[in-house]
Amino acid sequence: LLPMYLWLILVLPRPHKEERFLFPIYPILAIGTSIVLDELLDRILCHSHHYHQRKKLILGLLILSPMALLSISRAATLSTGYTSPLQLYNYIHKDIIIQTSKQDKQDKQNSTLAKKQPIVICTGGEWYRFPSSFHLPTNAKLAFLKSSFTGQLPKPFHTHGSRIESLPIQIKLFNDRNQDINNVYETIENCSYVVELYSPHQFGTLSNSCTPPDITTSTTTSIPECITYMNEDEGGLSTTWTNIMEYDFLDAQKTSTLHRILYIPGKRRRVEYLKYAVFRRREYSVSNQ
Repeated sequence: LLPMYLWLILVLPRPHKEERFLFPIYPILAIGTSIVLDELLDRILCHSHHYHQRKKLILGLLILSPMALLSISRAATLSTGYTSPLQLYNYIHKDIIIQTSKQDKQDKQNSTLAKKQPIVICTGGEWYRFPSSFHLPTNAKLAFLKSSFTGQLPKPFHTHGSRIESLPIQIKLFNDRNQDINNVYETIENCSYVVELYSPHQFGTLSNSCTPPDITTSTTTSIPECITYMNEDEGGLSTTWTNIMEYDFLDAQKTSTLHRILYIPGKRRRVEYLKYAVFRRREYSVSNQ
């Protein structure tokens, strides 16, 4: 178990801590837990000579069963409440392929060789929930709209990847003070898709075929930044953009701590949801021919 203690000595003194920093030692934690539990059961049953292994198994199950139920409940909460970004980008991937196929078919029918415009998926404050570029087709890329986040944003890998040859290039694109760099931002006019998290209580619930919410009907001042950008886009939000898909995302502020952490089945689940939505520019949509 020495590697586990060495890793904890390395991580714990750091001022910024996250659960993901413990991922490298999860296997060792599991091994350590099994060793401790085995020793504990042997000590408890040290005076029991009859059916020792059977009693050890039953007692072990009694101790581990509540932990297993809590783990299943936690996994269910993560699955039902927080996986909408993965589902949404998977949907975007499929939609881009469909739209590209329709465009190619249309160009072939019209005997035209149209110049392929880059497909840009934009997001603002939701940049950190983007899973990875593997969730996008090769003809699409992620771009950032200016948001309230003032730190340093990630950038795509260079052609050299993470090899040492990329250092002279990457060193000009990053800083060691986590300061914002203005040249990484995209403008809404160049976006084909926009990903945003919004409250249905603020704008109302949207179906897949509905237009995006009109911010002029909002009674609150907390308007999602990307919705503001779409509203300021040429033609306005409701004319230029279409909500093509949205998924439920657990609202941590309006959901009780217990229901936020664990999945408790029943009709009276006190869980509130936000909407994780993707909007597509209307001019990018290709109708069926």
